[in-house]
Amino acid sequence: NHLPVAAVLWLARELRVSKTWRTRAVVVVSHDRHFLDAATTDSLHISGAARRLTAHRMCYSAWAAKRAEQQLALERRRALRDEKKKTLEGYAGHGFKYGGASSQINMM
Repeated sequence: NHLPVAAVLWLARELRVSKTWRTRAVVVVSHDRHFLDAATTDSLHISGAARRLTAHRMCYSAWAAKRAEQQLALERRRALRDEKKKTLEGYAGHGFKYGGASSQINMM
């Protein structure tokens, strides 16, 4: 993170082009997404919330775009689930009288 720009560019090129590094695993930790895109082929994501490590065979930018899509899909599923739960709560205690099927009532 504290390397001069010339050193960062050299390191990215060295990791990408040199035959020495193609057969080895190198762990790179950086906040510079452009450097990560230039120097890496795979990414590891450490999730604090889920407490797991996941591997992705793609550059950082592709992973970030995929992650954003996953987060959006998760939020949509949560919203649908909350909406369905709210509808089913309206049937609670009323049984079949107000149109709630037993399967819907049992889902609560």
